[in-house]
Amino acid sequence: DALEDVRDLGGMPFAAHPLSARADLRFRGWDLPGPWGVEILNTDSEARRAGPRLLLTLGLYRLNPGYALLQGLSRPDDMLARWDEVLARRDAVGLSGSDAHSRLALTKRWAVRFPSYESLFRLARNHVLLERRLTGDARADRAAVLDGLWKGRFYVGLDALAPADAFDFAVEGGPGERWTMGEHAPARPGLQAVAGGRVPRGTRLILLRDGRPAGDGVESLSLPLPGPGVYRVEARVPGWPAPWVLTNPVYVHDEATRERRRLAAAWPGPPSPPAELRLLPDLPGSAVFTPEFDPTSWMDTAVVAPGAGPGGADALRLAFRLAAPSPTQPFTWCALVNRQARDLSGWSGLRF
Repeated sequence: DALEDVRDLGGMPFAAHPLSARADLRFRGWDLPGPWGVEILNTDSEARRAGPRLLLTLGLYRLNPGYALLQGLSRPDDMLARWDEVLARRDAVGLSGSDAHSRLALTKRWAVRFPSYESLFRLARNHVLLERRLTGDARADRAAVLDGLWKGRFYVGLDALAPADAFDFAVEGGPGERWTMGEHAPARPGLQAVAGGRVPRGTRLILLRDGRPAGDGVESLSLPLPGPGVYRVEARVPGWPAPWVLTNPVYVHDEATRERRRLAAAWPGPPSPPAELRLLPDLPGSAVFTPEFDPTSWMDTAVVAPGAGPGGADALRLAFRLAAPSPTQPFTWCALVNRQARDLSGWSGLRF
C-alpha cells in the first residue's frame, strides 16, 4: 500500500534503511512488485553499526565535522550484496539517504543536537545527471531532478572525503554511442566501460559485473565488456574503507532479457474478478451504514443517495469536514459505519 501511495502521488518509492540494526526499521518487501529503489547508503544505519568508532567521531567532531563523520563509515558489504541480488533479476535504483535528525539520544528524556544538519548533508550526496541545465523554474527543475532519480541517472559520492561532482561512468560502443548510468545498452561485441574524471590521487576504480569484479584501474578505467550483465563502478580512495563513489548500473542485455527484467519490476495489473460476488444487502443482517465522527468534526447525516449507484441502485454519500487535531482532541475522524457482526471467513475480500 505504501509503494502504491508514493506512486499515486507522483513520486518514486525507495526502501529506507533496508538493513537497519533496528529490526522494526528493516525493509522486508524484497519480493514486492513495482519499480522501487533502495538506499544503498544510510547514515543512520551506518552510525548504528559503527560501534566504538563513534567515540572517535565524537572526539573529532568539533575540530572537523566532515572528517569525524567519515570515521563512522565502513564498507556497506551486506547492503551492496543485497542490492546486487535484486539487480540480478530486475532494475533497481540505489541512492544515499542522510536520515538527518540532528539528535543523539543519551537517555529516554535527554538528547544532544548532534550531528548538525549541515554536516550530515555534506557527508554524502546523490549526483544527478540532468539532460539539461536547471532553469530556475521550480516546477520544471523538480521534474528534471525526479526524472533523473527515477531513471537511475546518478551516482552516490562521499563529498566529505573529496568533491565527487566531476565523476563519470558510461558504456561506449561505436562512434557517437554512449550509455550512462540507468540506461540500457544492447548486448553485442565491442562495448567498453569507461570511468574517471576528477578523482583523488591513487583512487582505485573497480568495474563490477553482476556484483563481481570484472576489472579495475587507478584514477581512470577503460575496459572491454566481457559480455551481458549489470555493470556498476565503485571508487575507493586509499586509506578509507567506505567507497568514495558508488554508481548506479548500466544494463547490458538483449531485448528478451530486458523485457523479462522490465516485467519483474512492473506494477501488477488489476486483480482477477472474484468467482462469486454478492451485495451486502443480500447477506443476513442489517446493511445500513450510519455516520460516525468525533465531536469536533462534521458529517452530513443524509448518507443515502437514492438512485446514484450502479444500475440505478442506491449509493452511500460521504460529505464531511474533518477538524484539525488539538491537545483536547488529538484524534479526529469521519466514517460510514456498519456494525453488523458477520462471518466472512468464506470470502476473499470486500469491494467498495
